[in-house]
Amino acid sequence: MSAPPLLDELKTPSTTPTTECCQTPLLLDDAAKIAALTDLYPQHTTETLITALLHHALSVIDAPREN
Repeated sequence: MSAPPLLDELKTPSTTPTTECCQTPLLLDDAAKIAALTDLYPQHTTETLITALLHHALSVIDAPREN
């Protein structure tokens, strides 16, 4: 999944089922970026934005690599 599909996904509120998993501190710069994204996408909570970003990052890591 590249950034454009992620940005398209963020345009609508999330309806994907989730579960509580963990709590973790964020670097100050990352927290500021999340806050900015919350301003850009007010239909999402901070938690749903972090969930979408983490899902995207894990999908990229899990994707087959071209040789």
